[in-house]
Amino acid sequence: MSLPRTLRAALVVTGALSLFPSSAPAAGEPVNRAAPQVTQTGRNLSTTDGSWAGQTQPFTYEWLRCATLSLESCNPIAGATQPTYVISRADLGSRIRSRVTASNRAGSAKSASEPTGVVEERLFPAPPAPPEPKPSFLTPRPVVVIAGLRRGRLTLVDEFVVRGPAGAIVRVRCSGKRCPVRRLSTTIGARGRLRLRRAQGTYMAGAVLEIRVIDEDAARIGKYTRVKFRGRSMTPLRTDSCLRPGASRPSACP
Repeated sequence: MSLPRTLRAALVVTGALSLFPSSAPAAGEPVNRAAPQVTQTGRNLSTTDGSWAGQTQPFTYEWLRCATLSLESCNPIAGATQPTYVISRADLGSRIRSRVTASNRAGSAKSASEPTGVVEERLFPAPPAPPEPKPSFLTPRPVVVIAGLRRGRLTLVDEFVVRGPAGAIVRVRCSGKRCPVRRLSTTIGARGRLRLRRAQGTYMAGAVLEIRVIDEDAARIGKYTRVKFRGRSMTPLRTDSCLRPGASRPSACP
């Protein structure tokens, strides 16, 4: 028996639609098959997503601070919502877990990693000590002028001048025979020039003059000059070097 034309058309349409079913709704919320895993390098933590069935939306992340091994002892760390986390001092004595949330149209599910070991102080080594500031020089740099005439084993010093910053301390020490002055300490005046008349005079061969120019608190690099008088018409032997702050002996200038 033949079917009515309208019924046959309806069956054809229905059969055609059955070949292209509409998208079926998700059977349920995501199911975790393997928990996330946390790897640690120093203070840096990173988490995997774990393995899931039914996840269709992007994962979201939390980091938890835990008092014990139990998940119930954990609390979310404020602002820690990335797949990486840097341990801070607030985590000392705690353990850290990651927790990943998977979502689809039916809902969401969470899975937490195993906890890390207890966060210890050794993860926070003391920072290196800041480099000591380089001392500055007395400014203007001191200049020691010693001039005179040689007479056999004697040298007549008729000019002994120190130039430098006002207030700088000048200390003179002489060792050997016939020193005009053994020790002298004074300061450079406001004009930045000091004439040491008491140290002028006749020096015998072998005498040694030491001149130190420093500031009052010895916080800046000062000047050291050493002059050894020699006979037989030989020019006095002079060396100039620096006095570092707090040092009692001279050293090469930086």
